[in-house]
Amino acid sequence: MQLSVIKGGRRLHWLCSRLMLHLMTNENERTPCLKDEFGKPHLHLSDLEISFSHSGDLVAVALSRHLVGIDIQLSVNKIHRIKHKFVRPE
Repeated sequence: MQLSVIKGGRRLHWLCSRLMLHLMTNENERTPCLKDEFGKPHLHLSDLEISFSHSGDLVAVALSRHLVGIDIQLSVNKIHRIKHKFVRPE
């Protein structure tokens, strides 16, 4: 995806997540972050797994040698009404 087509807050989320990813990989040069046929991000020529999430002004990046997933959500009143969709009772 070209950065020029991403607008507003989404653009800032994209830039922040890529900067965090670059800092976490500790590489001198940026490793290209691509998407597979299902839209899942992956690092070009790397065995590391990655996951991104954003909510409000927050951005999160997970990086692992194993399958990984991350999701962040600002706590708002609506979240309590729909928590059964993504939170287990325990």
